Amino acid sequence: MGVLSEEKVDSFNLPTYNATPKELEAIIRTNGNFTIEKMEKLSQPRRRITANEYASGIRAGIDGLIKKHFGDEFVDEIFNYFTTKVEENYSIIEEKIRNVSNLFISLKRFA
Repeated sequence: MGVLSEEKVDSFNLPTYNATPKELEAIIRTNGNFTIEKMEKLSQPRRRITANEYASGIRAGIDGLIKKHFGDEFVDEIFNYFTTKVEENYSIIEEKIRNVSNLFISLKRFA
């Protein structure tokens, strides 16, 4: 599209991994600095979120990283394009996010 340099786009990497509750528990125990006081899956009312709500949630999480890497002047344009792409591919995305769970975890730090 010519808005961002190809070098900037190619150098942006945001690896993510969503651990299962068992993996998360193992990570916390391996860390050795905390005990798990409570861990439970939060029940959520199941409502369909819109493509715009999904894109806004992603923006809330990575807006600062985008600004730092690409600059403030490009953020709105990047996320407007992202929202358009989410809308075009929402059936695929919705299938993936339907099974996402949120956990409540209460930790106690070892003294």
